[in-house]
Amino acid sequence: MGAVKGLRVPDLKGKIRLLGNGEHALGITDPWTPRGAFCFFTDSSDLFLRFVCPCGCGIIHMVRVYRGSDPVPSIALGPRWLWDGNEHAPSLTPSLNMDRSCGWHGWLNDGDFGSV
Repeated sequence: MGAVKGLRVPDLKGKIRLLGNGEHALGITDPWTPRGAFCFFTDSSDLFLRFVCPCGCGIIHMVRVYRGSDPVPSIALGPRWLWDGNEHAPSLTPSLNMDRSCGWHGWLNDGDFGSV
């Protein structure tokens, strides 16, 4: 799969669906939502990036992010990704590995999703 251009949207809504491996995931409900669409949101003091998987599976993934100037979130809260602070063409470190859902593994660099 080639690079997928990310597109910032105001919000991503979905519906919980059961995956073949017994896990649950949030799936897109609007068929016109493009692969790579993303939005930021906060929950309490945590910042998250929500994105439509670039592989085309229709899953909306969510990862906890922080800026280099922010305190590093506790690992007890789960995985977290370093965000460069760019709201329109973000980059995250380390790679995104969605092995518990669709299996996509890749990068978000300068707003482009690329597969490993």
